Amino acid sequence: MIPLSLLAFIIPFIFLRLGETDSEKFSVIGPDLPLIAIIGEDAVLPCHLSPAVSAEDMEVRWFRYKFHNVVHLYQNGKDENDRQLPDYQGRTEFMKKDISHGSVALRIRRLRLSDEGQYHCFFDNKTVYEEAVLELKVAELGSTPYMHMEGHQDGGIRILCKSSGWYPEPAVTWEEESGQSLPLISEHMKVAEDGLYSVQSVTVITNMAEPKISCRLRNVLLGRDVVATIIISEAFFPRVSPWVVALAITLAVFLGFIALAVWYLVKQQKKRGKLSRSRERLFNEVVWRRGVMDPVPITLNPRTANPELIVSKDQKNVSRSGARQDFPEDDERFDTEYCVLGQQTFSSGRYYWEAEVRDGPEWAVGVARESVRRKGAYMFSPEEGIWCVSLFVDRYQALTNPETLLDLRKIPTKIGVFLDFERGQLSFYDAEDMSHIYSFSEVFRGHILPFFWIGRTGTEIQLCH
Repeated sequence: MIPLSLLAFIIPFIFLRLGETDSEKFSVIGPDLPLIAIIGEDAVLPCHLSPAVSAEDMEVRWFRYKFHNVVHLYQNGKDENDRQLPDYQGRTEFMKKDISHGSVALRIRRLRLSDEGQYHCFFDNKTVYEEAVLELKVAELGSTPYMHMEGHQDGGIRILCKSSGWYPEPAVTWEEESGQSLPLISEHMKVAEDGLYSVQSVTVITNMAEPKISCRLRNVLLGRDVVATIIISEAFFPRVSPWVVALAITLAVFLGFIALAVWYLVKQQKKRGKLSRSRERLFNEVVWRRGVMDPVPITLNPRTANPELIVSKDQKNVSRSGARQDFPEDDERFDTEYCVLGQQTFSSGRYYWEAEVRDGPEWAVGVARESVRRKGAYMFSPEEGIWCVSLFVDRYQALTNPETLLDLRKIPTKIGVFLDFERGQLSFYDAEDMSHIYSFSEVFRGHILPFFWIGRTGTEIQLCH
């Protein structure tokens, strides 16, 4: 048997040690719900002890999946990141402002898609250790949707909506102006090399009373939408075939001579209208072809060129360098927009010239008023005295207000410009196959000059002839 004197010594010692262990117990608290952050921005992962005891002398380890997959390590009163995962080097910060109250947080800078997942917040005071598990979700809003009319389908107009740079994959909906949903005809999601989603969605609109159509993409995690809208003119909707109309009128003949007479008069009127339009098209083509046979030589005015544009000595070529040249102040020079004007001015007559675009992801070719603004940034449009066609972010468009998207069968590299001052027409052609691109109808006044814009370094415009 154990002597009573020895028991009297052992029992108080055991209770004393149990009391010390209980006093050192703590739990680690983290957020119950997943944290959501945007790719490219910073995220702060909070974590604290309960009760709020100091953690200055503890080991605080943030890791993923396995204990040795260190995201950040605080030990011996300082950061010890020799074993830190390579993906997190230089991107983490241990926020220990309130560490004396058991509250710490980890900041992860410049979030990546690979940062998504679970994180362990681990505390160890050399006697007791505990941890909490947090979940981080990352998200990204994609680009503004690009909408395009692809043609006719099922008695309506087929419209394409596409966007890229999303995470997770977006939810796509189509809406009329009244808020009524449109049917989804097809949808294709694709994951790029960077792990972000691109989407192409198609609908068909048959309701001419609702010409304003919206494509809405929603990031469900962020609860944020990106919307694009297109307005469709009634003229784009498919018309009833003339043969169907003729058949209906022919059947109506049997209802009486009056219906026959009305149908005959309408038909004659349509024939006269078609003949008049045919003559007008023939006249325009003859005039344009005369211009092609005798193009006007165009040169560039270096005094108007933006300081980042380089004009060749023969003034027939312009490119963008990416570095501003040191030019003296000049009221004629574009200071913000990357534009240059031609030397020639036109106030009457008909003129044709050609410009070849080389390595051009972003450019514009057309004409401008002599009084066009040279200072500051603004949108190119007829209201600003600029009439041109443009390639911008893989979209060919006429710079009307709003822009008119161009559905071109092939990529033009040589643009033909035909200006008919008296008739108020400015037409653009693919100079290689003579196909028509777009025409402006405008009452031109004053002096008009050739106009060129280069939107990205590496683009080059060469004047022909």
